[in-house]
Amino acid sequence: MRQLKCGLLNASLNSNNMGCNALCYSAIQLLEAAAQSADLKLEYILFDHHSKMALEFYPELSRTSIAIVPPIISIRSKAKILLTQKSWAPLIDFGKTIESCDLFLDLAGGDSFSDIYGLPRLRGIFAFHRHIMKKQKPLIFMPQTIGPFTSEESRKIAAASLSYASCIFVRDPLSRQEALRFTEEIKIRSTIDMAFHMGYVPAKTSASGIKRIGVNPSGLLWNNGYTGNNEFGLKCSFKDLILTIIKSLTRPGLQIELLGHDVQGPFYDLGDDYRVCKAIQREIPECSVAPFFYTPTEAKSYVSGLDMLIGARMHCCIAAYSSGVPVYPLAYSRKFRGLFRDELRYPYGAELTSESTTTVIANLQHALYELPRIRSEMPGRVEALKTYKAAFLEDLKTNVLARFVT
Repeated sequence: MRQLKCGLLNASLNSNNMGCNALCYSAIQLLEAAAQSADLKLEYILFDHHSKMALEFYPELSRTSIAIVPPIISIRSKAKILLTQKSWAPLIDFGKTIESCDLFLDLAGGDSFSDIYGLPRLRGIFAFHRHIMKKQKPLIFMPQTIGPFTSEESRKIAAASLSYASCIFVRDPLSRQEALRFTEEIKIRSTIDMAFHMGYVPAKTSASGIKRIGVNPSGLLWNNGYTGNNEFGLKCSFKDLILTIIKSLTRPGLQIELLGHDVQGPFYDLGDDYRVCKAIQREIPECSVAPFFYTPTEAKSYVSGLDMLIGARMHCCIAAYSSGVPVYPLAYSRKFRGLFRDELRYPYGAELTSESTTTVIANLQHALYELPRIRSEMPGRVEALKTYKAAFLEDLKTNVLARFVT
């Protein structure tokens, strides 16, 4: 059987962010399915610091060849190795690992090939790309949001990486349009987010007649962004909005369930959703808090039992949509609009960068009123996802894997 060794970049199975885990897990499952149909055996080098500790939570990957290799790309990481180990051997071994890969598949955390989260993150992604370019290895952009690029430096990085890439999968029309600014159209392949295809265990629905409404607050938005200065440009206070939403829904017949999709426990940072859920429950005790999730499948399985999800984390919203649960996204960037409204033609949700609290609440109440109709639409929407999956698997087989078999 023919073999390929695939390097997975900017991906993790052990991130505090379940969305990042969902992308990596889904990518491996989809690659395995495409490889099987192509009669290929794949080996994976997952360049990540922490994923080795999480493999026990993914027993279904036990037969998959996955090596976890910490990346040594930045000047700081190289200096640390030299200072602590007093040897060039780790750097030499890392170079040999890069050389051993037949191709590289970059997930970019789903939306980090952009300057929306700051230039340091984008520079880190490009540092690995530059290494790959020097080795003249194939680079594939797995399905993700491309852009926006608001600075001259970020546009130069985008031009260098996208023009070098062999194939670029985008998950929404806006990303396709952005990628076309920097490379030729023949490289760009349109699909949707890989997490739409991730398996889960359907939860049992409640027989009590009480509607379970999930609310997923973003710790990052709750804390007003990384800087505390509202760098995402929200029109209203996210904290005030979430509390207003919950208080407007606290009534007989509705059970509010708070759930975190970026979960970090006691050693938290600004992005931790779970801590926010606990804080909200202290203020509004009528709410319940979902379990602390260790894997994206645990999260999606739980979400599948809800009657509706109001979510600020995009992959939490994807978990709802792809399990047939009506979802009301609280969008803080164009990645939501590009995917849900433009690609999937799903008209429900809020645009926090342009809508006031009053508008968001009014539109949400209308969606709740229309909930039976929205729910009746969901089986057809879930069925349509199968077409995306079949087309993507064929693309992976024909335009990625088969091209690089030696």
